[in-house]
Amino acid sequence: MAKRSGDLGEESPHKKRRKLAEDIRTKQPVQPMQTAKDLRSLLVFEQDTGPHARQRFQFFGSFLKSIAYGTESDDQATKRETLLEYLQSQAPPNGEGNFTYLADIIKTWHFAARSNVEGLFSAVAAVLALLLGTISSLFEFRIWGNHLCRSLLQDDQMTLFNRGLTANKTKEHLISPCLRLLTEIVSFDGGHAASSVFRQRGTTFNRLEMFLGMRIGAHARHRKRPSLRETALKFLYANLRLQNPSAKMIILSLGKVVHAWIEDITEDSPNIVFETLEVLKKDIAMGAALTGPSKSRFFSEWVLGRLATLYSYDDAKNLAESRHSVQKSTHDLLQLVCTSPGLGVLELPNGGHGNVESSDANVTNSNQRDMPPKGDRIIRKHVKLASFLQTLRPHANLLQSDLIVAIFRNTPELVSDYFHRKNSFSFDPKVTATWIGYSSFVLATVQIPAPERLTLQSVNDPMPSLYATLIESILPLPLNQKVMSRCLSQSSDLVKFLALRILTAAFEKLAKVLRVCEDIQYNTDEKQCAFAWDQTASRLTTEFCNRIPTMEVVIAQFRSCPGENATLRESITRLLAHYYEVVPRLALEQKLDICVAFSAALEKWSSQAEGLEEDEIRLLELEHLLFIAHRSPDMQWFHKAAAMWLSPFTMLLKMHRDRRRTNPDYKKFECVLRQVATENYILHSQSSLEMLTLSLQDWGGFTASDTVFEFLDSCILRFVKRSIHYHDGLLSLVAAATTDISSSNSHIDLLLVTIMEQWPFLAKRADPPTITNVSSWLLRYVEMARLAGADAKVLGQICDKIQRELRDKACREMFRKAFKQPPELRMPGELAAYTNSKGRYHVSRPNPHIAEVTPKSRTGILQPGPPKEDENHPGLHRWSRENIQDAISGGATAELFLCLCSRYAEIRKQALYSVRTFMGELEASGYSEWQQTFVLTGELVETAEENMSEGPLPYFAAVLAAKLLSVLANPLHFLYEKANNFLNRRPQWNVKNLPCYWIDKVLLHPPIDDSHHLEVEWLLEILIDGLRTPADMELYRQSNIFGRLLSLSASPSLTEPGSQKLIGLLFRCTYVGGSSTLITRCGITSWIASRLRSKNTNEHERTTLEDLALRVHKTCDQERLAEWSNGALSATLEGLRFTGAG
Repeated sequence: MAKRSGDLGEESPHKKRRKLAEDIRTKQPVQPMQTAKDLRSLLVFEQDTGPHARQRFQFFGSFLKSIAYGTESDDQATKRETLLEYLQSQAPPNGEGNFTYLADIIKTWHFAARSNVEGLFSAVAAVLALLLGTISSLFEFRIWGNHLCRSLLQDDQMTLFNRGLTANKTKEHLISPCLRLLTEIVSFDGGHAASSVFRQRGTTFNRLEMFLGMRIGAHARHRKRPSLRETALKFLYANLRLQNPSAKMIILSLGKVVHAWIEDITEDSPNIVFETLEVLKKDIAMGAALTGPSKSRFFSEWVLGRLATLYSYDDAKNLAESRHSVQKSTHDLLQLVCTSPGLGVLELPNGGHGNVESSDANVTNSNQRDMPPKGDRIIRKHVKLASFLQTLRPHANLLQSDLIVAIFRNTPELVSDYFHRKNSFSFDPKVTATWIGYSSFVLATVQIPAPERLTLQSVNDPMPSLYATLIESILPLPLNQKVMSRCLSQSSDLVKFLALRILTAAFEKLAKVLRVCEDIQYNTDEKQCAFAWDQTASRLTTEFCNRIPTMEVVIAQFRSCPGENATLRESITRLLAHYYEVVPRLALEQKLDICVAFSAALEKWSSQAEGLEEDEIRLLELEHLLFIAHRSPDMQWFHKAAAMWLSPFTMLLKMHRDRRRTNPDYKKFECVLRQVATENYILHSQSSLEMLTLSLQDWGGFTASDTVFEFLDSCILRFVKRSIHYHDGLLSLVAAATTDISSSNSHIDLLLVTIMEQWPFLAKRADPPTITNVSSWLLRYVEMARLAGADAKVLGQICDKIQRELRDKACREMFRKAFKQPPELRMPGELAAYTNSKGRYHVSRPNPHIAEVTPKSRTGILQPGPPKEDENHPGLHRWSRENIQDAISGGATAELFLCLCSRYAEIRKQALYSVRTFMGELEASGYSEWQQTFVLTGELVETAEENMSEGPLPYFAAVLAAKLLSVLANPLHFLYEKANNFLNRRPQWNVKNLPCYWIDKVLLHPPIDDSHHLEVEWLLEILIDGLRTPADMELYRQSNIFGRLLSLSASPSLTEPGSQKLIGLLFRCTYVGGSSTLITRCGITSWIASRLRSKNTNEHERTTLEDLALRVHKTCDQERLAEWSNGALSATLEGLRFTGAG
């Protein structure tokens, strides 16, 4: 039978009749919903599976979206009231127990499931999810939302969820609405129904691992509708955020779910990755309710490895900023869980050090370096972390390198294991990105500070086993002698520079470790413990020497390094200096002609133009060479090469003069100059070098010419060759001066005697301008020597002999008048100000009362009074504008400490807050000595808080803390040990006992070396600077320090600078109302009289003592003291010839 033609006309009798009823219902428009009645009519249950039923729920969804995402102009408030009225109308009658809320909608959902109408089924589930999401942020809907959640979790409705979740995985339109609805139920009202959802996990979590693995294709990556995996992830994240701890632990133990979640995480979009990392961090790692074992089981080696794949996260359609953010967020998470105990990777500390390797592994030698690691090389609790580290690629990714370094810094035991197992990289020098990246990683590893557990807390530990593996963190296994020598011999400057940086960092770390070993040996009382630590230090040094290049290789590179490459040359000289400092035995095995190199560096520095960018680098190189020269036995300080116009010693003296001109605090050259000069008897005391340097400074119209330095250099060289001859000349001068002092007590430098003998030769060949310039300098030098305490009669003889050789009348007249007036009046004002300069914490202001108490007939210089408090208090904020190291070394932190002594309570409170802020920044900084500085600052804060209610903190405490900053910054400081012992006593200072404590430790416990006079001078400086108010004077009086200090003046160990500082302290007392105390309690007048009668008192000190007596008399309570002494005080002063001075 033939088929009918499809092209039938309108009048054809065979045309099929249309179903008009359905079409009419489909075209019926839905009226806008303005009342709850309209909503009830819209959502009433009808046994209709046609398009109109789905259209009704679509319209209801649009109504809900207008509430959730609309604006007030869309009558949002009216629609919310309509919805609330509708939900209230769906409430059951009073007294009804178990009920189904929104029964019409749920009946429609059941009807759709029975009728197998998938479109209506998914539409109802989507509308219910949208309804819960819309009302979740509206408090007045809370009770109705909970009713709906309870109804949806009833057994009847769970069959509907099971119907949707067990659908074929291709029917995403059925699965996604059910997952979204479950997510909204879990999230509603802060997880009120979350536990009920978890109890139904047989249905709700069924096939979740399959849903997590269903990603969208690459062609639909950026479609608006989320994929099934994204929907499942939101359901999982809602449960991890809101479920109770036991439910969370069960979820995290679902291996298939975790595997599907973390596997191929790099395929997710950036937003999903960010949310994943946030959940891992906040809800799992930092979740306080989760137990440590559950976190540890979750953060397995596999999970850590999959998360590490995000370091290479890349998406060509995303911005570079987003990719960087994903990698940075991943790095933050991994660094957190791998370095913080109790977050899943590291166990919480149990008070022990862990099961480190056995003592049998302590002895490491060159034969054992290449042996495979034993099973007990790593701590057992860190096996997972050690295995994870092997999967990272630090040479290819900077963030991965930072992660490994952070782990090493937190668990240094892993360094040895890592490099023993990481044998795939030989470190042979190659200019490739891989080698450079790995070298940078090794450098960062070497720069990790020594473990804090290896401190003086282990003084009684007889088995320092952790130190045996410390060699791997000082110089890791790939870096052996052969490899490092090849690196230094490469033609590439980059390879050389990286190798030099690694070796330099290794030397610095080894030096710190050896100092800790020495400190422990010194502080322990057990011989066995001291011997064990000594052996450990010896083994470390031996093993280190076996791994570093030989001295021959380093010297060869030093000689071949071009002079124009300042950076590379400075690095090589720094390495050489470390050889001489840390391993001097190895350094002295190979001869280095340091004299030629040092002289060439001095000549280059003196001839180069000022202001070049490389000046600071050249200066560093020169300092390293000076360090080597100071420790080299072959250095010839007084050998002038043919190409040099001065000897190395004089050239260094000239440089020292120039640096002090621009930077008065620069003292890098001073120590070497002083030691060389005193060892060769050129100068007799420490102050002589300072006087010589000051005489060469530019003051007024005087500038030392080159002839001055040439003449000075010639005198020094002649003295070194014939020192006995000039010593005999000094004996002759002392004998001819008819004085009762010996040559050793005359305080005359043999350099002056040499100058006196060589002066006639200069006077014969030099022209008048040169003679005038040299004479001006020589006269200044003589004046400075007299100020330093040189015998005036001997100096007079020297000047007379020089004067007789002068042909210029002006010069002869200048020398003739040299001793006709006190040296203070002949000295230029700038030089006097320089020699009397004080601390830089508070600027001293002129005292208005000086003119009232100083007699006009006397010419002595009165000691300045205490600095006044700056009303602007710049110290509160100046430290915050500098980095921590500059703030400490530049004095900004010291100024902040002194603000704690302000007389204003508000300033003290601000200072205390600023000091606490400074402690926080100090702890986070990379300052090398931050631990001791942090302890010092904390103790100062505790002390200031205790004294805050009583008034200002005494200046002595703040000045002491400021001075200790510089002590702690230099481990080689002569007071470093006593400072640390002081900080370890207690966390708070007893301010009343502070002066007594330090006087006892300094005066009664001298060091074993010859630095006792330095400690005394250091203490006197603190006592002077800490005496600023009458309250400070009262503190000193209660401590009874003056009696002990005045008796110190009779000690032969007190140096001349120390004696001057002692008199300066007594002067300072007269400015703070302490004159009466000095007279009545300390017998100051009798002490002054005894000092004046002493034969060892020079003219300058005698004048100063007379000024002190006058100052004490004028500032004391004369009426009370006259009554107290019954007139004897005036008689005593008259005996000192001061009664008529007023």
